[in-house]
Order: sequence, then structure tokens, then C-alpha cells
Amino acid sequence: MEPKKLNCVITSIAFLMIFSIDTLYAKPAFHCQVNTNEKDSYRDLIGYWQEYIVTGGTKEKTSIRKIAINSEGNLTQSITYEMATQCRIWLNDDDIFFEDGRLEFWGGEFSGKIRDDKNTVVLRYKQMPNRFLLERIRDEKTIELIDRIEASQGREYVCHVPEKTDDGWDCVSLEDVGIEKGTIIAGVQQIKAGKYKDIHSLVIVRNGKLALEEYFGAEGIIWSPFVNQVFRDRLQMLASVTKSVNSALIGIALEKGMIPSIHDQAFELFPEYTSLLDDEKKNILIEHLLTMSAGLEWNELDVPYSNPQNDVNRMGRSPDWIRYCLEKPMASKPGEKFNYHSGLSVMLGEILKRSSGIQADQFAEKNLFSHLGISEYKWSRSHGGLVQTGGGLALRARDMAKFGQLYLNNGQWQGQQIVSKEWVSMSTQIQIKKIVSGYGYQWWMRSFKVHGENIDSYYAIGNGGQFIMVFPSLDMLVVATAQNYDYGWPVRFYNLVYKYILQAVKPDSNKETESIRRNT
Repeated sequence: MEPKKLNCVITSIAFLMIFSIDTLYAKPAFHCQVNTNEKDSYRDLIGYWQEYIVTGGTKEKTSIRKIAINSEGNLTQSITYEMATQCRIWLNDDDIFFEDGRLEFWGGEFSGKIRDDKNTVVLRYKQMPNRFLLERIRDEKTIELIDRIEASQGREYVCHVPEKTDDGWDCVSLEDVGIEKGTIIAGVQQIKAGKYKDIHSLVIVRNGKLALEEYFGAEGIIWSPFVNQVFRDRLQMLASVTKSVNSALIGIALEKGMIPSIHDQAFELFPEYTSLLDDEKKNILIEHLLTMSAGLEWNELDVPYSNPQNDVNRMGRSPDWIRYCLEKPMASKPGEKFNYHSGLSVMLGEILKRSSGIQADQFAEKNLFSHLGISEYKWSRSHGGLVQTGGGLALRARDMAKFGQLYLNNGQWQGQQIVSKEWVSMSTQIQIKKIVSGYGYQWWMRSFKVHGENIDSYYAIGNGGQFIMVFPSLDMLVVATAQNYDYGWPVRFYNLVYKYILQAVKPDSNKETESIRRNT
């Protein structure tokens, strides 16, 4: 099917979103004028509506919609505030056709009828079997929330020190850590102008201190101090950034002796699948899963994730994800060739479970999140209960930064060694070559040339524009979350980092700090 933007989290669709680097959302080019004979009934739809998706006997909140009359006299969804972990805001969505109590929008993709009580709308979406409900909102606090967010359009940007909370971050100005404010402001202005499309958050940490924290909506149009407050505690879907977090869990399990060695054969931990084993597959090591070089046949990036032939799509529809991965034939020798394979990351999560005796999310809470002061997170599972360690984790942007700082500190957080220094070092150096960059243990590498010098980075990256990018030589990290699903989203982010962040770091401002860090 042709993908459309959905204001909900549905397992099958969310699964595809986790990994895709192609366009998953194509807004229909549809504008329909309201029947002028129905103007007296406008009041039936004008107002604030809570949207739900109905699955079986349960309903889940997906978004809040405000329906109003636009400047052309048509009914329109003036603002849609998503409540799922995508954290998106839509402005001036498609006009609504409304006649005799029936309504349509998105070119008829959504259609429904308002009930006689005028407080409930039952909707159907052509591409899905689920029902959707709109229920009228009368709660004044919710109405005020939506109105204040909508009023944040076009607000002039004012650079400020991030707000100090009880989450463990020291907050300082950009100048305090040697970052030129004017260049950063210019970059934020470009975000607000829509150059970088739908970025939701941008966080900069330097010298262990939070120096920038901004949140945006509707491709940068929405920004204000109030929006920052609202979105600070919103969970953001990390997509494949999850892989790097899972790598840390593997390192912790190794340090605890739960996993004896990454040079052990991977199949040894899956005895129920020995019927799939052959001489070549015997040579697949845990390390090969970490470096995505297992050699198993897998097609994830050559076709869109929405395509039924994409292996991630097919795995998501399979009742047994591990079997789906292991029954694939060999395409190359283990360790010989990098091939992006999210199924291998899922297998690593299952190895963690079998080695530790608890699920990956429980292991993370006990051995990682609790030490970092991370109390709010979501981690999705498959229909069979498998923790989605390939891309199902959601965190706050400030907590993403904590994870980046943990690695920047060689595995330490506030003086406590959480991940071994050796594992951090091995994970974030090139273990297998790619065409233009390198790959470690579920981490990527990239170099930027700034002021005539090469600035190396390692980073976690997730579909749509989720990033934790670490610059050891600058004692700095950058976090971003977004919902950009076109082909060029990674390049745009690299451009933002190069042009407006790295250029803002004052030359020689961090040599002493870096010398101290390297000797820690």
C-alpha cells in the first residue's frame, strides 16, 4: 500500500518505522471545500477532539485534533498534536468534507459519521481494519495546552540556558563551554525556517554540561519556551539508536560473565534451531552479529520497508523472528562483508535474555537505566513477546544525552563505572569497513573536516533522524530526534552538525579538557 501518515502506534506500522530510511509518509494532495449548505452544522465538528485507535475491546489515545474554520471558510484540522512517541505536530491539515453528518479527509482515506450526541465520531481508514474514534474534549487544561502550542507558531527564537531539573544535568550557557552562540542561533533559525524539515529536538552537551536544549514542531514553525517545557518529558522513538543501547547491554553482560565471549558461536545459544545449522553457519560468532557481518542473506535497504519483500517487513509478519533470521541461506563468509541486518540486533537481544535469565528491557532497567537516573522509557515487543532490540526503545532527549555522555566518559556516569572502558573503546572503533565510513559494535563512525582538522565522531542513528553523535576530541555530543522519512534525511543532519555546530566550537577551547579525558 502507499504509506500515509498515521497518528497512532500500531505494531505492524511502528515496526516498519523503526528501521526504514525511505519515505514512509506521503501526505495526500487533497483539499476539499465544505458544502456551503452545511454551514449551520459546522458547530457539530468545531472544537477539540481526542482521537483513539480501537483494537478489539480496547482503545488507545493517538492524538488530539482541533477542528476550526480556516480563512477560506472551510472546516479544517488546524492543529493535530500526536500523543505517540513520534511527538509530531501538524498544522493546517487537509480540509474536511462534511455533509449530512458524514465527513471525509485525506482524499477520502479517512471517512466516518458523527453520532447523534455530537460528541463522538466513528472513523474508518481505508488501509486498515481498525476503527478510530474521535471524542469531544471539554477539559479546560487540555484545551489550553493545544491553544498555547498552536500560539507558538512563528515565535522569535531566543537562546537561553537549559532548564535545571532533578535529572542530574548541570546546565550552562553555550559560551561557558566554548561554543559561539551566534552560529548556533543561526542554525536554530534554519530549523525554524524548515530547512531541516521536521526536527523535534536538538540537544548539545559539552564538558559534561547541558548547553542547548530546544524542541520544535511542524517542521520548525512551532517553538516557544512553553513548547520546550511540554516536550522535555515526552518520550521520543529512537528507532535504530536502540541498537547502540543494546550493544551496551551486551558489554555489561560480558563484564558480569553472563556472556563468556563475543567469539562464541551464536548458534550455541539457540539449540532449538539446530536443524537450520550447516557448516558455514557454525562459524557465525556473536561478534559477527555485533558488526552485521554474519553473512546471512538479507535485503533491508534495497527495497522500501513498506515493500512485502523487504526482510524487515517479512520478519515483522513472521510468528518467529529468530527462526526467520536463522533459516536464511548464507550469502558470504561470516566476518567478510557488512550487510545492514536489523534481525541480528534482535538476535543479540535474545542472546542477552538467554544469558542473563531476564528480558532485555528488564536487564537495561536494572543494569543501565537505574544508574543513569532514567525512569521513563518504553520498549516495544513483538507479538510473541520478543523485546524489539533492533529499534523499539523510546527515551527522552535529555536521557539520550546521558547515554552519549556515558560513552564519552569511557563508560562512567557520575563517577560510577557502568560499562567497561574496554567495551566502550572496542564498540566505538572501526571493526568492519564500509564504503565511506566504518562500523563498530552497533555504532557508526564518521569524520568531519573543520578548520583544517579532521574531527572524528562515533554515533547512533535511527530511522527518520534520531541521533546520538559523540565527538571525543571536543568532549561534546549532539542529540537530535525527528520524523523525516525522505531519502536525504541523514545528509541534512550531517550538514546541520558541520555548518552550525562544529563551526561554532571555538578552536583550541578544549585541548586541556581532552587531555584530561584521555588520561582518565
